[in-house]
Amino acid sequence: AKQAAPSIICFDGIETLFPERTNNNSQFGSTQNRLTGQFLAEIAGIEELNGVTVLAATNRPKLLDKALFAPGVFDLKIKMPSPDINEREEIFRLALRDKPLADDVNLEGLAVLTEEMTGGDIAFICRSAALEAVKENPEEFMIMRKHFMPALESLMKNMNKDKEKEA
Repeated sequence: AKQAAPSIICFDGIETLFPERTNNNSQFGSTQNRLTGQFLAEIAGIEELNGVTVLAATNRPKLLDKALFAPGVFDLKIKMPSPDINEREEIFRLALRDKPLADDVNLEGLAVLTEEMTGGDIAFICRSAALEAVKENPEEFMIMRKHFMPALESLMKNMNKDKEKEA
């Protein structure tokens, strides 16, 4: 990045690269801990890299290693609020605009069920529902309410796990 400056390094979904470190002695846990440590060491010297900007994005900040929140690692943190019910309904509408929907699909009802979810979560639910519908009937697929449920339940379970970690 220094040789190509000015440059931007962007980590999207940074929680997958640098999850909270553990005392796990498995090969994966040990490797993950070393990777996080090395990243922190490199980023600490970033001020010397004139013209290099490092950005990171996550939908799940609670999963990140706490050291990433220390002063001097990422200087500016911007928390984007989750979309409100009307915005979530519009995200469903946009993600499903070209898809055949059954009469039992209620976008407002889905928006209610996805409180605290991000636009990315909702897009994932829509893609998963379309795949479920195609698997069920590839020739004349129609997305029904039941097709949304597996992805919705999976995301809700993950959100509950995140809340338990926080407590």
